[in-house]
Amino acid sequence: MYGIKDIAVSSIAGGFLAAFITLIINFLGSILPILGLLNLCCFLWIIAGGFVAVYMLRDKSCGIEMKDGAIVGLLSGIVYAVIVTSITSILFSLDADASMMHGGYGNVGFLVGAVLSLIVILNDLCVMNICKSVGEILSMIFIIIIFVINLILGIVLGAIGGVMGAAVLKE
Repeated sequence: MYGIKDIAVSSIAGGFLAAFITLIINFLGSILPILGLLNLCCFLWIIAGGFVAVYMLRDKSCGIEMKDGAIVGLLSGIVYAVIVTSITSILFSLDADASMMHGGYGNVGFLVGAVLSLIVILNDLCVMNICKSVGEILSMIFIIIIFVINLILGIVLGAIGGVMGAAVLKE
């Protein structure tokens, strides 16, 4: 049986790894477009995060059960979603370049870039306070939607990575 501390540490490490790789690839892809092709593997990074979480959690003497792998992978997916959405939200709130933000939300592609560009244009065109408030509300709604998408992808793919890790590392 695994303790809460062991599960938390491995889940945080797996989720952080997946988020870190995703954000680095997205950032490099915004600088050098050929590296943006690595963004096509964005789901692979989430699965890898679940696998790493299982690898860290496994007990060398008796391996790990599939259900434990799924749970720790799922938790690493939640950590992934929180980190990726938080960092990209901060960049967006700092009025970062919309083209970079397009890469920052790698999981939802061109739709994100288009909506972010529209929000930036609306904020730039509005001179009245009421119009700026509408832009801020739209921004918050959009960030919540992106978080939900990242959360769903993180949970499903992290659990898949955890189950794969449990199957591979079973001893």
